Amino acid sequence: MSKMRSEILSQGKVLAQAIPQQLRDAEAVRTVLGGQPLRFVSIVARGTSDHAAVYGQYLLQYANGLPVGLATPSIHTLYHKQLNMEGGLVIGISQSGQGTDVIETLEQARTAGASTVAITNDLSSPLAQMAQLAIGLYAGAEESVAATKTFTTSLSALICLGKALGAPEELLEGFEELPEKMDATMNALDAPIAQFASTLKDAQDLVSLGRGFQYPIALEAALKLKETCYLMAMGMSSADFLHGPIAIVERQMPILMFGAPGSTSQMQVELAQRLRDLGANLAVIGSDKELLAKGSAAFPVEFDVTEPLLPLLTILGGQLLSCNLASAKGLDPDKPRGLQKVTKTR
Repeated sequence: MSKMRSEILSQGKVLAQAIPQQLRDAEAVRTVLGGQPLRFVSIVARGTSDHAAVYGQYLLQYANGLPVGLATPSIHTLYHKQLNMEGGLVIGISQSGQGTDVIETLEQARTAGASTVAITNDLSSPLAQMAQLAIGLYAGAEESVAATKTFTTSLSALICLGKALGAPEELLEGFEELPEKMDATMNALDAPIAQFASTLKDAQDLVSLGRGFQYPIALEAALKLKETCYLMAMGMSSADFLHGPIAIVERQMPILMFGAPGSTSQMQVELAQRLRDLGANLAVIGSDKELLAKGSAAFPVEFDVTEPLLPLLTILGGQLLSCNLASAKGLDPDKPRGLQKVTKTR
């Protein structure tokens, strides 16, 4: 068994151990803020952690009513511009805690008057030491180059932070029951997705789509397919896809859609029908029954969880697809070419 597959399958257990510790870590955020109201939140990250940041952008706006943006590290590290960060909270996400641009951005933000939080798997790392508060991932050593368990624990860390900042309980109801649902979801999806992956072994490109909370999952699934299967996989918002890129769709083109019932459903279902009419090979992962019915392949997530929590289940399908497709192509997902576990950029 590959390290990647082993770590994918471990995520229920890992999350069950991480959540209580993350909840305790996040509770200290009120002390960091010193009772001052937040003007804004900025999140800085790279790679897989950046997709967790996109999730955090949705979560903290939706559940906490805070204006949230994604930081532009080069403004700090290359252009050396000073921003007015007073009254802000800047969150740095890095599984290793060694990302140079993430660390420098947090350092400059703190100097400019922001409160700072690190989310990292290494609480002794430079990032954790730089921030006023560190929330651990508690995922254990991640040996797979392609991140899996540190992605889901980054999402759970952001949920814990949202709860500590006062998110209404009903929006995140059932959070602590997610680990067992993750295990059940993987058990249900693994074999069907492996069978589907075998049909894609000659594919060269793929589009991965999602809307709302499923958008960062579409991005992350596309990244995993790039890293492990060398597909030209493009992750996009379903809405952005309609603004031009839909022109690339050809017959039998593989398209992966992640969906949830609720506010995003109608437009996703309408897009799915258009894709079917264009002859796309459409696969759907999620809990939106109407959307699932549009897929030529459908992988239902059978649990009724709140929309902000569903990404921790749907990403499992994307991870399993990338791992199984790598095997179908005769590739080793633990040795993606040109990659290493820690990447440092400025």
